[in-house]
Amino acid sequence: MKWSEANPEKLAYSVPGAAEALSLSVDYVWKLVAMGELPSVKIGRRRLIEADKLRAFLKNR
Repeated sequence: MKWSEANPEKLAYSVPGAAEALSLSVDYVWKLVAMGELPSVKIGRRRLIEADKLRAFLKNR
């Protein structure tokens, strides 16, 4: 089994997961989401941030 099959790339992150990936606080990521600077989607009760949106956020900073 290839490494990529055992550890597939995430398509989306929870707010705490995105905060960890960005090395930012969870509160700050929530603030970015609330201000619309970091697009997110709500699925059920969960708020998710797509991986490509995280990359675009970093690229535009």
